Amino acid sequence: MGKSINQDVATLNAQQGRKQLPLKELSVLKTVKTAPDTFSVFLSVDAAYDVDMASILNMSKAQHTSFIAKQGVYFPVGSGLGIPPPQIDSPVIERIYNGLRDAQKTDRDYLTPHHGYAAPDLSSPSKALLEAISKAAQNHPQLGPKAQRLKNILSNPAELSELQATYDVADIIAHFPQILSAKDIWLAQPAGSMTKTYTIIPEAELSKAEGKPCFSISVKLQKASSPQRLFGEAANTAQTHQGAVSSYLCALKAGDTLPVVDMVKPQKAYKAPYEAQRDVMFITQGNAHERALSYLHEKQASKSPLKQSFILVSGFKEETDIPKNKAFKQLAQDGTLTRIYYALSRDKKAPRIHGHEHYCTGKRATDIVNDIDLDNLNSPVFYIAGSNDFCAAVETQLKNKLGERIDVRISNSKTRIQKPSSPC
Repeated sequence: MGKSINQDVATLNAQQGRKQLPLKELSVLKTVKTAPDTFSVFLSVDAAYDVDMASILNMSKAQHTSFIAKQGVYFPVGSGLGIPPPQIDSPVIERIYNGLRDAQKTDRDYLTPHHGYAAPDLSSPSKALLEAISKAAQNHPQLGPKAQRLKNILSNPAELSELQATYDVADIIAHFPQILSAKDIWLAQPAGSMTKTYTIIPEAELSKAEGKPCFSISVKLQKASSPQRLFGEAANTAQTHQGAVSSYLCALKAGDTLPVVDMVKPQKAYKAPYEAQRDVMFITQGNAHERALSYLHEKQASKSPLKQSFILVSGFKEETDIPKNKAFKQLAQDGTLTRIYYALSRDKKAPRIHGHEHYCTGKRATDIVNDIDLDNLNSPVFYIAGSNDFCAAVETQLKNKLGERIDVRISNSKTRIQKPSSPC
């Protein structure tokens, strides 16, 4: 990640005590669109098919008793990899570079992760960055109206929150070009995350076909629910902000390399020992439902009789939003997966049942949980995966129905991109 580096960036990292993380490069085999704005990125490790993955990637945090090895499945249940933000050739960095004051070639180094050190967060503009722009803009009369608008936004908490949700650093620099240097951005923005975690999805058939370890990650292209509108953008030209990391991952193509943090990270919720005789209900939101695959593969590999039920409840807006993944059908055919309920909250079609698949139109995941007779489950384990709000709502619902002492395991995530709370 960056073969050479501006020495001032190295000095800044040392002065700030930034943590350096070891990195590994994975090969991109292909990127496949599986649903609107949802992509599977297929990755491989340059190693023998039967390699011990612990000799390639750091698995020290993923060593727990639930891992049941299976050919072509190399990682424990719920494992994930930390993926750094876009690299030096990303469109986001180019947009910022083109709007810098007195830009020098080496200024890209201030914006780019290097040698395991984080770059500044280029998604949500910090208040400190916006204040620096507001102050510098006072010396540029041609920016007078926009400078006043930014000053007003900074004094209005609701509008500031909306700006930080629907604009990224490149968007703001485009409105205020030639104001700041790359170093100014480095100093004003917090360090970006080097470890945005994506769940590893086993790809046993692909591993066998390629003769090497393969797996995939599922990426939902993050988009703001509202177009940018705070600086007088015309409705027909306003941009809709997209997440920097998700858009970078969705654009990967065969032959690319993807740096990842050399540490396989298990979901904390999945670390309990594997219990073959307990029923499982997996309740998810959006493409988080593919997190169930690693658990299903482990159940499939278990030598214990497959007696427990595995029920998957997945919430989507419409049927077309469901990622196409044949693994679920295969796991249902051999009895590993008992049934799937798709809660399709905005789908207007009639509900239907197709084999193990229940298409429940006009309902949310919480409605399905309420409809299922949970008392008939055998010593159940409930897994919940999705946003913080979704996980909290489902957990509350389950505890209200079954009591506080039920076994609930949560894998939650937070997204910055959100719908503004009120109109301008």
